[in-house]
Amino acid sequence: MDGELVRDGDAYVLRFQRDLPHPVDRVWQAITDPSHLAAWFPHPVELELRVGGKAVFINDPSFDVDEELLASSGEVIELDPNRRFAFTWGNDLLRFELSPTATGCRLVFTHHLPHRACVNRTVSGWSVCLDSFEASLDGVAANSPGWRHYYDRYVEVLGDDGVVSHEDGRTVLRFERLMPASKERVQSALRDEPFDSPEGQVKWQLIPIGDTSLALLTHTVDGDWDATAATAEWDRVLRGLAERLA
Repeated sequence: MDGELVRDGDAYVLRFQRDLPHPVDRVWQAITDPSHLAAWFPHPVELELRVGGKAVFINDPSFDVDEELLASSGEVIELDPNRRFAFTWGNDLLRFELSPTATGCRLVFTHHLPHRACVNRTVSGWSVCLDSFEASLDGVAANSPGWRHYYDRYVEVLGDDGVVSHEDGRTVLRFERLMPASKERVQSALRDEPFDSPEGQVKWQLIPIGDTSLALLTHTVDGDWDATAATAEWDRVLRGLAERLA
């Protein structure tokens, strides 16, 4: 697989390495100039290229997304021309490191994530973006196998079990599951589903992906909580929902 997942305390780091047949200065421009970023970065972005400068990520206004799941601002925290560029995206940290090679340069890209639940969709998204990144440097059309191809591969290797974390005095259970139906069909099924009222707060977010959708479930309880039973129950609910929608 292209993306490597590394544990970093309670957090995780996605790491990608690409050896590119292009000089460092050209690749540097592709990762720092918004007009070049537009060819491959997942969102339009405005950058102040200085340490402490603002990063503004412009989300599609037609896409109703929770700010907790997809932040719209960040800050440049490292800027060493032709060597290192790092900025935050909400609570996440993105870092690009370049080094010259005999045939061009090596790019090491890392994305620091606060928890495991979002890894599959994130690593799949970056795999597609980096396919477009290389194609834009080569001056050709991107020929990526697509997000779903990567997502299925990473789920096979990494799984898609529920993830429990402890954050600011709360216990948070998260699931992300691909549903074989449109966002509208999943929303309709959720309205019809006779869920019991569990302890705490349950939040759903649906991300449309072609004729499928990614269901993001967050179950939050104040204080400490043995989430083992809830994890098993939500796994049963999600599997049953997917089977009914198939």
